[in-house]
Amino acid sequence: LHLSIRRQRQMCIRDSLLLLCCICSLAIWAGGCKTEDVTLDTTDLTDTTGARGLLINEVNYDPSNVGLQGDANGDGVYDQFQDEFIEIYNGGLTDLNIGGYTIKDSTIIDKSATVRFTFPPNTIIPKGKVCVVFGGGTLTGTFGNAQTFLSSDPEGLSMGNSGEIINVYNRAGALILSFNSDALS
Repeated sequence: LHLSIRRQRQMCIRDSLLLLCCICSLAIWAGGCKTEDVTLDTTDLTDTTGARGLLINEVNYDPSNVGLQGDANGDGVYDQFQDEFIEIYNGGLTDLNIGGYTIKDSTIIDKSATVRFTFPPNTIIPKGKVCVVFGGGTLTGTFGNAQTFLSSDPEGLSMGNSGEIINVYNRAGALILSFNSDALS
């Protein structure tokens, strides 16, 4: 049995290896092969983007408009743009400096990207921790002790409910994370 894993943009190396282990275990358990018959091609698992372990963990692109249920930033006011947020998790083995990384949105149709947020220099996400970027407002609360940031764009993160793609780019401009709102709409 020869397995070759090709990592998708959203799939971190840890997830790729976990998937591989599950496939191998299932094949061995089912009697399909012996452990000594398994080889693995990992040439495509090399991380050249500097994003090893980063994951878009949670996205609120359509805050509830029922009373204050949608007041995600905790400021006591519901606002469609200000209460949107994106949470990024560092599942890597080390702390990661994401200073200079950008969050951009684009539409599926025209693909033009607009910068909605740039992380300040030396923004460190510790391993196993998250950071949350809100569309705006006044942050009130601890948000699970996450690092929190506010977009200064008047339209916030401008995450549409459909036909929208949110992308995260590293300092070199390489796409490292992507979220398509149509997947959940």
